[in-house]
Amino acid sequence: TNKGLKVAGVIVTRYDNRAKINQYLKDTIKEKSEAEGFPYLMEIRQGIAVKEALQLQQALYKYAPKSKPAADYRKLLAMLTK
Repeated sequence: TNKGLKVAGVIVTRYDNRAKINQYLKDTIKEKSEAEGFPYLMEIRQGIAVKEALQLQQALYKYAPKSKPAADYRKLLAMLTK
């Protein structure tokens, strides 16, 4: 309903590449999104720091700035603000 909305791309959050099914799902999402004209941007890795930060009602960057998910979000931000 929002005609002015622009989709920058698709990301997969809470990603854990250890399970084969997750890798398959990521590849499927990437294929389908690109077929629909939406670029696949990246994955945001799963991490306990995200759950802990939420529970403590703190920003992830403040609670665990060196965590893998925080690094992934910084990478995404850098990608989108080029």
